[in-house]
Amino acid sequence: MRRTHWIGAAALLLVLGGACGDDDGEHHHADASASADASSADAANADAANNPADASLIDGNAGAFTLTSTAFTMGGAIPSKFTCDGMDVSPQLSWSNPPAGTMSFAFIFDDISFDFLHSTAWDIPLSRTSLDEAVPNTFEPFGAGDMKQSRSWRGPSVVGYSGPCPPGGPNTYRFTIHAIPTTTISGLTQTTGREAVRTAIKAASIGSVDLDGMYTRAP
Repeated sequence: MRRTHWIGAAALLLVLGGACGDDDGEHHHADASASADASSADAANADAANNPADASLIDGNAGAFTLTSTAFTMGGAIPSKFTCDGMDVSPQLSWSNPPAGTMSFAFIFDDISFDFLHSTAWDIPLSRTSLDEAVPNTFEPFGAGDMKQSRSWRGPSVVGYSGPCPPGGPNTYRFTIHAIPTTTISGLTQTTGREAVRTAIKAASIGSVDLDGMYTRAP
């Protein structure tokens, strides 16, 4: 009888011991899973810290490429001062937020009513984001290594800006700044015609912005 009780007690201990062992195994498995999850989270955080978002998406040019003038607004009347009826000097221009990759700028001014090109300029340094009124009518108005201007529609003896001079009107004139991915547009010289310069500018451009103005000559 005592032997039977002893065997029963031993069996009970074995069952309880097995249950405890299974319970410990579950705890160990849970601890290992938690540790693995923590390690994965740490690795992800470290990766995020060591690989920040692309700076061009954070600190880049979030705004639109813009062009403005103190002389007139988009679609507004161009004062006669900037035409053949006045002093025929170039208006002030300012631009901002060029596209990423811009290394220099170029300029095209034409009469889009008649598809007639007035003047062009290229190799405007990236550091220059405006042009004052009355840019000198010379090939390199700011000196060597800066902006270059083509001959105007008035003939080979006239370089740079030549303003509106329509036979009536109203005509729409477009000032365009192009973003160029190089510091210079190769192949252009002082004797390159303005049409060839325009073709080269458009071929090299990675983005552009327009400012349109209207002009009507008095009868």
